[in-house]
Amino acid sequence: MPTIKQKIAINKLSESLRSGKPTTMKKVLTDAGYAKSVANKPKLVTDRKGWKELLDIEFPNDEVLKVHKGLLAKQEMYRNIDGEYVSSGQPHSDVKGALDLVYKLKGSYATKEDAEDKTITIHFVDCKSKS
Repeated sequence: MPTIKQKIAINKLSESLRSGKPTTMKKVLTDAGYAKSVANKPKLVTDRKGWKELLDIEFPNDEVLKVHKGLLAKQEMYRNIDGEYVSSGQPHSDVKGALDLVYKLKGSYATKEDAEDKTITIHFVDCKSKS
């Protein structure tokens, strides 16, 4: 069961993501009333069962996937020399960054360090909605 501080923190995180204002987990946790020692080690909060329950409520996988699919078509725009807006062919960076943060928070990225050549292999974990 989520704690009151976890609920406050997830609300602050959600507000930040929706507003597009950059933040850090340290700031989110500090603003939620966590001690500095806890805010400096966010995993003390984010590895808890209650936090994961709140993430599933606030950022349901099916909604995150819908936004992600929409991003496949959304592109950055720029104004050309004639003053016309033209697509750059690149994904829109603001939304991509917000989605990346949500995937990280939900633990959808897993990393494995290969000890022999010191390369890091990243595997995308299936994040389809659990029924």
